[in-house]
Amino acid sequence: MVKKLIYIFQFVALALVNMACLDSFLPESKDFDDLLVVEGKITDLPESNLIRISRSRPLNEPAADFPVQNAVVRIVEDGTSGHQLSEVSPGLYTTNSDVFKGRVGAEYVLHIFLPEKQKNYISKPVRIRQTPPIENLYFEFKEQFVGGAEAPVQGYDIFLDTSDPLGNSKFYRWEYHETWMVNAFFNSYLEFVDNEIRSRTVDISVCYPTSRSTQLLLGTSLNLSEDKIRRQRLAYIDNRTRRLSMAYTMLVRQYVLSPESYEYHRQLQQITENMGTLFDPQPFELVGNMVCEEDPDERVLGYFDAVSVAEKRLWIRRSDVLDFRIPGASFCQADTVPLSGVGEHIRLNFSEVFGEFMPGIYLLAPRSCVDCRNFGPAIRPDYWE
Repeated sequence: MVKKLIYIFQFVALALVNMACLDSFLPESKDFDDLLVVEGKITDLPESNLIRISRSRPLNEPAADFPVQNAVVRIVEDGTSGHQLSEVSPGLYTTNSDVFKGRVGAEYVLHIFLPEKQKNYISKPVRIRQTPPIENLYFEFKEQFVGGAEAPVQGYDIFLDTSDPLGNSKFYRWEYHETWMVNAFFNSYLEFVDNEIRSRTVDISVCYPTSRSTQLLLGTSLNLSEDKIRRQRLAYIDNRTRRLSMAYTMLVRQYVLSPESYEYHRQLQQITENMGTLFDPQPFELVGNMVCEEDPDERVLGYFDAVSVAEKRLWIRRSDVLDFRIPGASFCQADTVPLSGVGEHIRLNFSEVFGEFMPGIYLLAPRSCVDCRNFGPAIRPDYWE
């Protein structure tokens, strides 16, 4: 009888994602096999490409990956020229953006050599397909019930339109990176340092949190008369967050996949939709396009891909949407405190001084209401309009 195996692997993640924990039964995995996991892709953009190499782990192990270090990793283009990747952190290998980027029409193979095991792993050849441009990126108001609430939440769906007049694309994937402006409820011009009140030297009133898509977003026109994608839903932003309180932007990346890559990611999508996000541990065995040269029967998890990228940015201003009530506003109440009590108030209430009520009496409020850096960096991105 074939033994039931339970594997977990983690995918390339460029930012940490905090997810809710669910109480669940974690079965013992006595039949666990130690498998290689390879994940990553190269693009035609002038930026570094990341490949993560790790070992699978049992379901009942702590949520930490087992990185594979000191591997020799190369990407070969059209069977001739090769580019060696550098290990920038345990198990994470990157290309040099100054000398390497993918090229539409070229074929790429990922080579991995593990010195400790004296084994070579190689991907099936993947060719970069031309990705058509994103035609439209837009948002529409929508009310919907969430989590058994008695009243619907209000928000906006974000949609995308694209098409390929030549009919060569058919299989699509999308990712996005979002940034929004957050204002502190109280503008602080004072700070408490070394038991003294002094003028604040760093502006902590405006910040720019960022986040990445955590779900697999796939679409296909395979069964349609034309190679067109219409009203592809990317995200829903509701009034329970502060994303639309000031200004919001989303940068969307579109990729065209091969039929094999699409099928792999479609299966992965089905499982992640039932379990959480792309960055959550996955209790299944999903073999991709990597093969061990010395032992072709060895199972290797994950997928190596090569894609071209089409990008489009969406902006949503406060004037474009309903005047949502900002979450947490009722929590932000100010206290008046004499100088002698400021230090204790800060220590006991996790508060922050933000102004002077009258000589010797200062205004304090919860830190998250004064210092917007609780939500993201107080650094204006270069792309911010």
